Amino acid sequence: MVFKRKAARRSFGRSSRRSSRRSSTSGLSPMNVLMAGAIYGAARPFAAKMLPDIFSAGPIDSDNVIIGAAGFYGMKKGNGLVKALGAVALGSEAGIVAARVSSGAAQTIGDAGTDAYNY
Repeated sequence: MVFKRKAARRSFGRSSRRSSRRSSTSGLSPMNVLMAGAIYGAARPFAAKMLPDIFSAGPIDSDNVIIGAAGFYGMKKGNGLVKALGAVALGSEAGIVAARVSSGAAQTIGDAGTDAYNY
């Protein structure tokens, strides 16, 4: 007994149309980024004071690592404003560390990060 394969369905001359759902925009809206930046800027000095000063390895302090890790987690797992806040936090912490590395000012920060923006 020989099984015959069915011929593949072809559209001759016409392009086949497929109906698909439109994908929602996964990008960050400018308003969410502005609000997240304002929230991060207001909360960062208070958060840096509350975090323990575990280590200081050159230009990287423990508050940079902790806030950067929280930002990474929020960016990956959050939605909307939480995702924007995570992106702003991660970018800002990376910017703080990069500014310290580029200026060569691997200074220790007194009082667990109150002078975090003074490079």
